[in-house]
Amino acid sequence: MSNEKEIVVSGVRPTGNLHLGNYFGALRNYVKMQDEYNCYFL
Repeated sequence: MSNEKEIVVSGVRPTGNLHLGNYFGALRNYVKMQDEYNCYFL
């Protein structure tokens, strides 16, 4: 069994200032995922 992490690619379209919806909807999860997966965020 390989020890390689799965890859996650996700993009966020900037639509203005960062707000709580961005934080709770995406960014908080991105931080959690980066230890478990090889992540590429755009």
